[in-house]
Amino acid sequence: MEPYTPSREKLEDKAYFLSSQLNSVSVLEVRAITTLLGIFAVLAPWCLGYWLIRRAKVRCDHWSTQLGLGWVLGVAIVTFSVVMTDVLGLGFRPFYLASLTGLASVLLVFVLGTESPPGKEAPKSTSLPTPQWILALNAFLLLLITVSLASVLQEVFQRPSYSWDTWHSWEPEGLQYIRNQALLASVQTNPNFGVVTNLIQVWMISITKTPHSEVNHLPWFAAFIAIVLLSFGHLRALYGNTAALFCCAAVASLPLLHTHAALAGYADIWVTLFFVASIAVSCRVTLLQKRAYLIVLLLSLVLCMLTKRAGLAVALALGVVLFGCFAWETLAKKSLLMLVSSAIVISGGFLAALLGFYSLDWNIPGLGQFQVSTSGFGVENLFYYNLKPAPFEAEAYFDALLTFDNWHLATPLFLASLALIATQPRLAHGERIPILAVIATLLVLVVYFTFIASGSATLHTGLDRSLLYVMPSAITVSTAILCKSLIASFVKT
Repeated sequence: MEPYTPSREKLEDKAYFLSSQLNSVSVLEVRAITTLLGIFAVLAPWCLGYWLIRRAKVRCDHWSTQLGLGWVLGVAIVTFSVVMTDVLGLGFRPFYLASLTGLASVLLVFVLGTESPPGKEAPKSTSLPTPQWILALNAFLLLLITVSLASVLQEVFQRPSYSWDTWHSWEPEGLQYIRNQALLASVQTNPNFGVVTNLIQVWMISITKTPHSEVNHLPWFAAFIAIVLLSFGHLRALYGNTAALFCCAAVASLPLLHTHAALAGYADIWVTLFFVASIAVSCRVTLLQKRAYLIVLLLSLVLCMLTKRAGLAVALALGVVLFGCFAWETLAKKSLLMLVSSAIVISGGFLAALLGFYSLDWNIPGLGQFQVSTSGFGVENLFYYNLKPAPFEAEAYFDALLTFDNWHLATPLFLASLALIATQPRLAHGERIPILAVIATLLVLVVYFTFIASGSATLHTGLDRSLLYVMPSAITVSTAILCKSLIASFVKT
């Protein structure tokens, strides 16, 4: 089926081009106004999310972590505003979107709360002067990060339309939403489950009044910046500026991350952002003691599930890891044993159904039949995976991890950090969760690309994009483990 392409008359209509409303101004002035509107459409929810994080008195975090989480909250606010506008039948007009954005902010103010300030601040420690070579190294790493961000930004403004894969899938639905002024698409062009990408497109087009403009790509670039900021904040809290800048430069140099920030419209970079944000939040403090962290974590997981089908699997794997870690730290041995036994029984029953000992067929109200059998598993109206067992494609994984789109040093760095774990007396809370989350997600990907989509692994399409989800977190935890080992060796020496 041919993708929906607006006619020339539609492209000149007032609902599509701001220039038709400003006939008296030049093309450059229209472009400048559109660019300013696009920047405002990104900065407004981002600043709002940052203010909400700051208001929740989350003071133990660096500003970089707060900014990164602020964009996650901003995306949540945008998603809520667009969905509620559709539910109320108001149409995607800027006034209604702004009003519902304010409503979402008020709700988050009450949900996040305001934590009581600490009774007494710890005295500031006096540190030794930083050596000149360390300052020079920090400046060099900062320059590398700046070059990476600037190169991606100029690439964003040189691409006036979405990439082909997005054009035939995600974007046509977003354009139909705009034309219908409702989340209704008569022509279904997106077979993938997920709404976050389309809702962000609706938000940007509604503000800029332009369906094909490079400024509509800025949310994807903002996601790239948020990933870099969260990586920096995580390492800085553990090992200082130099280690954080090294990690930041490594993450910012990921080629596939550049691709998904510049070729805006894909959903994979959003899965990566929500994965990184979930880990960054869960590593800060005990979540049960800080309501704001818990709410941001839940929002990150929900948004990850709503991004695409792969995000659903990633969020479930991450949720199992987080729940297991917190249960291990908080539950008594008897309760923990019961929990582990229940998990083994449920997993065993699911595996037995897949192997053909019996089949599961349950009706879930509003979603359809939940089915598990030798042919596949899933929920009827949500997702369904057909099992296609195939030999393990070791060469495909080798190419993807070492020689293809991902940063080629990330895999050796992560493997070296895993080897160094044996030399560590005990992993800290901020190290254990990222390692387990990365390993669990990698296991999910291996199962998926071996039993469900082996063809995508050999074609270097789905496998490389899926590995992008864990690469920033793998680099972060690898840098942390290596720094810890270097510090331990230095102390012994």
